[in-house]
Amino acid sequence: MAGIVGQYVTNPRFRFVVSQVTIAAVAGVNPVDLTPQSLPNMRGQLMIQGTSADDSYTWSLQVQGGVGEFAGGYSRNFYYVPSTAVNCTVTMITPNRVRVETPVGDAGGRIYFFQFYPATSVGPTVQQTSTNVLTGDLTVKIAKTVFVPA
Repeated sequence: MAGIVGQYVTNPRFRFVVSQVTIAAVAGVNPVDLTPQSLPNMRGQLMIQGTSADDSYTWSLQVQGGVGEFAGGYSRNFYYVPSTAVNCTVTMITPNRVRVETPVGDAGGRIYFFQFYPATSVGPTVQQTSTNVLTGDLTVKIAKTVFVPA
């Protein structure tokens, strides 16, 4: 038998994993203005979207990290994926710490800090630090694409 006798083509299948958390305001005060709030523990390339209920302003960005074989490895750290910010300005403070600044359209502008952790057992946190406090809920949606065997 000579040459190619057959070819097997597999198209990869994938699914989206979406996790959403709403940080609810209590008596007009949102806890994200006071202390860091925990978010779902997800790893890989993540799309993070935030929506503030008080003015319906939505922003998003992508980060990548949290994977890798070694606990101290470079790939365990999280980094902002350049040019993925929508309706916000993103600054990488250090590995695992991202500053998200929304414009004046978001109740005068707000500043959120995301803290990620290379340890696989600890999820990220978010805290809002500007003087323009959230008077309503903050909804944070985290999504990623997962390839699954055929």
